[in-house]
Amino acid sequence: MEELQQSNETSNNDVSQEINQNETNQNDSNLIMGKFKSVEDLSNAYKNMESLQGQQSKEIGELRKKAQIFDEVQKKINENNQNYQEAKEYFEKNVPKYDNDDYFKNPEFSNLYKEAFLALGTKLDTDKFVSLVDNYVKSRISLYEKAKSAKSETENAKSSMQFSDSPAKTSSKTLPKLDGLSPEKIDEVVARYI
Repeated sequence: MEELQQSNETSNNDVSQEINQNETNQNDSNLIMGKFKSVEDLSNAYKNMESLQGQQSKEIGELRKKAQIFDEVQKKINENNQNYQEAKEYFEKNVPKYDNDDYFKNPEFSNLYKEAFLALGTKLDTDKFVSLVDNYVKSRISLYEKAKSAKSETENAKSSMQFSDSPAKTSSKTLPKLDGLSPEKIDEVVARYI
């Protein structure tokens, strides 16, 4: 009898579980897609989902732009680091040769070199640049010396001339007016005074 009672209780439990499951299935079957109580709830959920998807798409687009900008900035930083390293090596190689009062310690030379380096970068041949500057300076000095010498010679020539004793100043003859004379007459007058 006890077995029958236990068997009866087991079957009552099974039936009770089946009834609960059927009630749950009926409640679920009353829901649209197992979640929504009405078509309006489903429509609102769909609109919210579209809005959220649009917002996420916008955020992804902005993130992609920022990632692209970041990549470009990183590329520039890498290029600048490489350029800096090349310039550092270039200066370590070239500056010590000319680190004296005539060249890099001279502000005018340093400024000129700086402009040339900014224009050409590490392609600037420092030895050739220095040679060209030296040749230019030498030519300017030579021109200055020639001009100074010519001026001195001119001053010496002027001081050695004696204009007060020249025959042209002591001559009492005066030239007649040449206006209105024919070319032949002008030649005659000029010939008399020569």
